[in-house]
Amino acid sequence: MKKIGKKTWLVLSILLLSSFHFLEAQELLFIAKSNKYKVGKYEEFEITFSINAQGIGFKEPKNLREHFTVISGPNSSTYTSISNAGLRIEQTYTFILMPKKMGKFTISEASINVGGKTIYSKPFDIEVVPQVYDESIDPNDPKTIAKKLAFVKIKVPKNNFYVGEVFTVDYLLYYRTGIGNIELLNVPDFKGFYSEILREQVNPYQETVDGELFNVVVLKRMLVFGQKAGTFSPGSLEVRIPTEIQTNSRDLFNPFFRSSTVVNQVSVSQCPTITIKALPTYTYKTPFSGAVGKFRFKANLTKSTANAGDAVSLKLTVEGNGNLKLIQLPEVEFPVQFDVYEPKKTDKISVTSAGMVGSREIEYILIPKYNGEYTLQPLSFTYFDPSENKYVEQVLDRLTLKVTGGEQYVQISEDQRNITTQDKESGYLQRDILFIKQNSNWIKHVQASYYVQVFKWWTLGVSVAITFALLLVLGKQLYGSNIYRKIYFKKQIHQAFIEVEKNYTEPKDRLNLLNQKLQMILSNYTLNNSQITAKKSDDSVSEIANQFKSFNKKIEESIFSGSTNDELIDLYQDIKMYFSKKLKITI
Repeated sequence: MKKIGKKTWLVLSILLLSSFHFLEAQELLFIAKSNKYKVGKYEEFEITFSINAQGIGFKEPKNLREHFTVISGPNSSTYTSISNAGLRIEQTYTFILMPKKMGKFTISEASINVGGKTIYSKPFDIEVVPQVYDESIDPNDPKTIAKKLAFVKIKVPKNNFYVGEVFTVDYLLYYRTGIGNIELLNVPDFKGFYSEILREQVNPYQETVDGELFNVVVLKRMLVFGQKAGTFSPGSLEVRIPTEIQTNSRDLFNPFFRSSTVVNQVSVSQCPTITIKALPTYTYKTPFSGAVGKFRFKANLTKSTANAGDAVSLKLTVEGNGNLKLIQLPEVEFPVQFDVYEPKKTDKISVTSAGMVGSREIEYILIPKYNGEYTLQPLSFTYFDPSENKYVEQVLDRLTLKVTGGEQYVQISEDQRNITTQDKESGYLQRDILFIKQNSNWIKHVQASYYVQVFKWWTLGVSVAITFALLLVLGKQLYGSNIYRKIYFKKQIHQAFIEVEKNYTEPKDRLNLLNQKLQMILSNYTLNNSQITAKKSDDSVSEIANQFKSFNKKIEESIFSGSTNDELIDLYQDIKMYFSKKLKITI
């Protein structure tokens, strides 16, 4: 082995010393740049951070992942070279990104430590514009191939529905190659609809599309029905799908197989336009509860014969398939001979791909006080059947209850009640007259007393008439005043919360009904539904109306975006606390 001479060592030492001198003399540059500064929505692009020195402790921009999905990175590399100018080092950190939303975003500075000193890059802007999907691009392009191997679809059974008609919406993934972990980037916005995510497990299946067999997975299934008439375009489903495609190169270790690569493509499916039709004109005399679907109504008494004072149960039940959670059972008028307790409401409703299936029941506890035979009013229930495009009225046979024991109820008319009262007064008067005859001095006293009483009653009558007239005038003024209207406004809000909590236990149902009731109350309080405003004199109500606009938006977003029950409960409590504090009422 040849020894290195002293001269060679000297030359190397000089080169190293000059390199160190070059590194100390050069300015440290930490440069951030992108291969594109205007990118399409969901288009991949690359950013790099380069420094002309050896550094440690690289920290990415703090807001990088807020606006962008990191597909890959940070991938680091170091380049070193020696030339006449000395030793050159370049260290690079690379990210492959995809935008999360459109807009103009500033990527903040990154940092790295060099020789105990922290160096920062300069911030720069990236503009994200709408994605243009060009179908005429090169068919051999990897992304074009990937879109044919994996894609998403939105499946809706039809395009026309009635208000309240329940249907399902499926978000489907089709694939016939290997795929990675997908990411839902955007989902349709079903504003104006009631929607509920179905938690039931749906098994994958296969389907042929354009002659190719695909595996199909249900990403999400929702139960939906329109709450108002109109034409709606809910938007698009956009999903990032890491898709495996075969390349033209051969595998070095197994030349019989081609190698593959993964392409991060974004598949987009536009939700079909949905038309919600108003229900046909209702002509029946019985009330319509808003039930849409197929239902069966029944009612029964636990006893047909009972003793006075015994408890008897009356149950009204609606069962079937439709918008069960929003229907109201018919109200019942009971004879005055019964004591009736607060009814108990029970829901047994399952939300499945078949719809809202189950029953809604209300139970009354009756206690008859008198004997006799009692027949309840006719009970009926009307619903709209969208499959037959007509209203269906179900009228039940009258229910009869025979009560034994106890007293017989005697109904006294108003005339009989007056006669009875007069007889009693006549008896008292006769006894007074007999007593007066025994002492004639009382006659004069009674006569004088009579005129005094007449004068007193006449004075009292005039006073009452004047007072009534004053109250009538003042009442009209008070009724139109803000004071009265605000008191009534508080009472309505308070009653709305009581009714919601009394009748509904599910957070989504509570929010949905509360939203409807508050809208109605505010619109009645001289507010415009299309743009909630209040009279200038009602500053406090105007503030409440503006706050309700915010609550209304949150309620719709929470209900229609599939929020969890805990999130819905928190929102309900926030609304409840606001009204409780603002109106100074206990809810």
